[in-house]
Amino acid sequence: MKGFCVTARGIEVTIRTLMIILAALIVARDVGWLTRTVILEPSNILRGPGQGKAFQIQLGGFGRFALLFSFFYPSDSNDAPFVSSLTLTEGLRKLGPPHSLHQEILEKGAGRYSYWNNWLIFAASDNSDPGTNGRVYMVAEVPNLVRLAFIPLLLIAGLLVLRLRINAPRQMPELVAVERILRNSKLWDLAAVSMLVGIQAYLLWRFGLYDWKEGDGSGYLSIAQQFAEGNNWTSVASQDFMALLRLPGYSFLILITRSFVDGIWQEAICALQMVMAVIAGFVLYRTISRISGLRLLGILAALIWALCERGRWDRAVLPDSIATSVLTLIICRLVLLAVERRPPLTRDFFTIGLGLVAVQLLRELNPIFVLATIPLMILVARQRCSHFVKILSRLAGFLIPVTITVLLILVWNYQRSGQLVYTTSATALVLPLSEAQQETGSIFQGNSPLDLVARTTLHEYSIQEINAIPIELSSKYDLSYVQVSRIISARYLLAWKDDFSVMFKLSLRRLAMWQDVLEPLALVDWPNGEYVYSGYTPDFKRLFWSCLVGLPVVWALFAVCFSPMRHDALIVCSLIIFCLVPVLVYGAIHVEIRYLLFTIAPFIIIMALSVRGFVFLMRRLYVYSGLKADPTPRVSSK
Repeated sequence: MKGFCVTARGIEVTIRTLMIILAALIVARDVGWLTRTVILEPSNILRGPGQGKAFQIQLGGFGRFALLFSFFYPSDSNDAPFVSSLTLTEGLRKLGPPHSLHQEILEKGAGRYSYWNNWLIFAASDNSDPGTNGRVYMVAEVPNLVRLAFIPLLLIAGLLVLRLRINAPRQMPELVAVERILRNSKLWDLAAVSMLVGIQAYLLWRFGLYDWKEGDGSGYLSIAQQFAEGNNWTSVASQDFMALLRLPGYSFLILITRSFVDGIWQEAICALQMVMAVIAGFVLYRTISRISGLRLLGILAALIWALCERGRWDRAVLPDSIATSVLTLIICRLVLLAVERRPPLTRDFFTIGLGLVAVQLLRELNPIFVLATIPLMILVARQRCSHFVKILSRLAGFLIPVTITVLLILVWNYQRSGQLVYTTSATALVLPLSEAQQETGSIFQGNSPLDLVARTTLHEYSIQEINAIPIELSSKYDLSYVQVSRIISARYLLAWKDDFSVMFKLSLRRLAMWQDVLEPLALVDWPNGEYVYSGYTPDFKRLFWSCLVGLPVVWALFAVCFSPMRHDALIVCSLIIFCLVPVLVYGAIHVEIRYLLFTIAPFIIIMALSVRGFVFLMRRLYVYSGLKADPTPRVSSK
């Protein structure tokens, strides 16, 4: 026993020493003791390729330690195009921007630079020759924090595992403290909220608010002004096109906000959207934690929620942020009811129904979400109930507010445009029609106004030519936007009827071209205030589609082999239906990538349920392997 105590004590001392070293390295990096500075020798500066404004010089060196230095002080490359921390100064002036495209450095210069594969490619501030202009050029580079801490953290983790496997008369105080923290649910909740609020604050500081004048925000503001004037329920076919296409929910929110804080209405709406995003992220964290039993997995889910594609819309005057947050709250509540096999209460009918009403009033295509949610609603309505009439009454409790809202939307559309169904995507349908025309050459072969305009406009099938078709159709034949929309919609439906295989193939092709909504997970890949997608697309897209297409097969096998997993398999299939139905519809009409944001929370919940299923299988395997007796109590024959 004494020998084991000495070994445990030695490991503890080593762990504490490594932690001190790690802290010292981080402090030394932050105060600049590890900053690498090099003054560029003018004679070593070479002219860049071609006759442009770029010059280059090789950095690195350090002889036998070159590989070590390149690890801690990495340069950009194809695999990591924004990993370098190198800064370049010209005298007392800081040059930039860093990570610039080499073609821009060559053509524009003006201080741009890139540290690429140990070569510094740069231009002087005035595009003069840095080798002869007499100015002092100096580079400074701090070590990469992740790589600096990687080796000590790896050693600490290995020693901690070793320490946990050694029996000792007393526990390590640090491990006892960590164990107490991990068991404290309030600290986990506080950490999740702090993380979500901190990320929102960072994004606001880094990128600011989007200008509502540059996007569709002007259309929602126009309807808000119509609300103020009291003429929303009259025909607006000849008025503002952007206002005609919008539903009243988000505009009514703008009106209410402006009535209280007119001068800062955009800031107030974006603040509301960020608060709702924090609430939805926290609810997602709690849902994942309860499903999987792992709070760390819940923290990871909240982190993905805060940093993925939807994060940019929290600061824009668009309904996407609120719609995604409300849908996440609805899905989390329904999934928790289904997982815990609890029948819905009155407050569940009220909150979920009200949430679906709000979602429908935000955008004209959002009723698709309601249809996609019905399988999950049916699963919840069946909880502890086998009577068909009672199940229908529960389902009606969810859908009655939705049905009333649909009727109001139809009246709203008819009063404003003269037709019951009207959507902004009608004019966007020109794009899939033009693709089908390019594929078959037979879509626009008739003598209708649309056919004549399309044949005379489409030559190279560029996006400019495609977008010009609705405008040319309206101006040439003196048609309103409502009439143009009706003509394009009719031709789109006819194309699906006559050339179904072609339209379906083009829809699948468009889905394959979409980038994944989970993609921008690394904030370091958003330089200069812009979202720059690097090398994540293939891996995350493959993961995304495998979970929405491949997992149903796996869960079906689980449900056949293990009866306790059948209920979770139904939940997973309901979530997959919720994701795939709108995805296929949006793929068919070729809408923007941001309309896939609603799949983020279901995708994460599917992963959590898969972790839960994996743990169940491992426990069954552990029991069946004979390593442990079956813990199920046996009834004595006596």
